[in-house]
Amino acid sequence: MDVAKLVRRPRKVQQALRRFPTGRSLSVDEFNRQKLRLPFGVWIADNGAAYLFNPEFELLSIWPAGAKMPEWCDLNWSNVIVQEGGVFYDYRSIHDMGPSNLHYELEALLGAWEMGDRTTAKVLQEWLVSRHVACQELIRACQKEPT
Repeated sequence: MDVAKLVRRPRKVQQALRRFPTGRSLSVDEFNRQKLRLPFGVWIADNGAAYLFNPEFELLSIWPAGAKMPEWCDLNWSNVIVQEGGVFYDYRSIHDMGPSNLHYELEALLGAWEMGDRTTAKVLQEWLVSRHVACQELIRACQKEPT
């Protein structure tokens, strides 16, 4: 397992994050107080719409396929057929990734959605999902290793 996948941001992710100011240092408790307004994951529906949701799986926003800007509410989102997507972190990875780094990346993703910057949003979404998958794989591999 390549641990660099977890800590070293690819160039396109670094470029996407440069558009957003870095935040202050944050404790895990501070992160947890803000988590309901932050994105936890994204689902891409069979019609191409992207659904951004929080840790309670409450909808934050929907970005219909072909739309320039996301919409901030959709009452019928429970009937969505998910084709792809995933979550960006779990409660353990808040500690593993560092609450300040994770908070910054999630704030940047939310900012990209608010500005209607689909390219930046996609780069950040893909990075966050793939890093979370890599983190989970590393945890599973460590649990299988004999001590």
